[in-house]
Amino acid sequence: MKGYEKMKDYSYITYKDNFLKDFSEDSLRRCILWDRKKSGLGQVFYESLSEIQNTLNLIIQELNLKVDRNIPYLVVDCLEYVTERTRIFVRDRDEFDDKNILLSIDGMLDNFTNISHNIDCFQAAGRAMIENRNNSTTPLRHIDVTIFFDNIIRDLTIIDILLDIAFFNSYSFLRDLSIEEKKEFSKKKAKFFQEESLPTVFEEINSKDLDYYSLAFSCHKPNISDMSHYEYEIDIEKYIDTWNRFINNYYKDYVHKEISVKDQLKRRKNNHLPEDYYLIFENVSPGVYYVLRTEEKNIPQKYINQVLSIFGIKEKKDMSVSYLTYIKKDDFAKYVDLYKYAGISVFKIVVQ
Repeated sequence: MKGYEKMKDYSYITYKDNFLKDFSEDSLRRCILWDRKKSGLGQVFYESLSEIQNTLNLIIQELNLKVDRNIPYLVVDCLEYVTERTRIFVRDRDEFDDKNILLSIDGMLDNFTNISHNIDCFQAAGRAMIENRNNSTTPLRHIDVTIFFDNIIRDLTIIDILLDIAFFNSYSFLRDLSIEEKKEFSKKKAKFFQEESLPTVFEEINSKDLDYYSLAFSCHKPNISDMSHYEYEIDIEKYIDTWNRFINNYYKDYVHKEISVKDQLKRRKNNHLPEDYYLIFENVSPGVYYVLRTEEKNIPQKYINQVLSIFGIKEKKDMSVSYLTYIKKDDFAKYVDLYKYAGISVFKIVVQ
């Protein structure tokens, strides 16, 4: 419970437990292109992807607790070839012939027509720079910007790019944009960043007109590049507010439509719900609710009375798996210890 109280007190938070994702199949898959045979980053980068994905999804959970939409979680793959899900290319100083490498990647992307943006990420010591590749001496059709980053903010850069992808896909009207409109969307974010003079993690912006920018880049603590050790932190409230201002600026007449409660419940991992359970939400007020389910029969004595009460179970001997109930958004924090220690699953539902 203490961890959740800390989340409410500070805008920069530490992420610990992924209660919501553990029982959700509402997810997207995105790929990072990285050739481990050519790169000097070695196995260390590949192994860091697990931590990147975990941190990313914990942030998405914190956003899901605050936003009245379903934000999808991400599955991150690292591959040596381009797919339709590729959005990030990671290179380092050992890949010195960047012109040929990037031209090769750019050519591979000709095979895909549904990719909205691609970010070239080049690890270079002591750098924190972003520039528009289309304004450089290497004309590229499919690569929007190159980001030069020090290893201190390498993971931050990747998480920020993927975080914006998840948040983008939480809006139905953005998901429904054409591929050309999605490309234009990326440019609008960059324009918004520059016109609003937002703070940024980058020390250098080498292009007046960027084709891509992650709004998460503007929601971190200042002077990140001066830190010898950096643990990913983002100002959740600022991130939400920045997106709200951006949407109100460019998409204020658009309306988000959540999928039906019936279809939302189908995204619960392993399902384990009656087919008609969605009917219980037919007459509730619009808002966010959480479906709770007992996943274990043997509940620690410390929590048994609370579990019996919330699920309406009369006696301890009646305790079993599969009891169901739901709570309102504002009651989520009351039961954090049950999600952590008492085998109670929790699943978010949005009623419109």
